[in-house]
Formats: sequence, C-alpha cells, structure tokens
Amino acid sequence: MLTYLATNTFSSTHKAFTIGAKQIVDVNKNEVMRAARATNSNTVEVLSMTIPTRIGGFNQDYYPPFAANEPSNTAEDWTSGVDVEPKTMQLSLAPKAKMGK
Repeated sequence: MLTYLATNTFSSTHKAFTIGAKQIVDVNKNEVMRAARATNSNTVEVLSMTIPTRIGGFNQDYYPPFAANEPSNTAEDWTSGVDVEPKTMQLSLAPKAKMGK
C-alpha cells in the first residue's frame, strides 16, 4: 500500500542521496523514513519523512514488519536449495535509555 506523504523540492543540486535503514527512524515522532543528501556545496542535509497525526504518540500501524538484520538460513542450506521464510522484525516504542544503543 502506498500513500502520498509529501513532495520535496531542493533549491540546489546534490551529489548523492541515500535512504537510511528502517531501524534509525524516530518512532516517537511518527517518522517513517530518514534520508540524507550530499549537496554540491559540501554539506550533508538530513531529511525526515513523518506522518501527521492528530492522535500523537506511537502508532504500530505505521510500521509493518520488515527484513531483520540476521540471516534466516545457513550458507550450506542455501546452496543445497533449502527455502526458508525470511526473518522479520517489528519496530516498537523503545524506552529512551535504549534508543542510543
């Protein structure tokens, strides 16, 4: 399901653009994507895509499960043709003490 969020226009050109991993978004602010762009003036701009909400706070519906950072299959099983469902992970509201780790 795709939902239109916003259009970003830039006043200057850029050298590079990248979208960050899902794990770096700030779920407390309903951020669904974070990106960075390197401009031609040798600066890096961080872009934040958030979902406006009247309710406020964390909403699990904004964060569907996504591919985990660990393999779901061993190399030996993969080369022998064993099919395994990929491991997924779910973002949740983490305590502030764990946010920086």
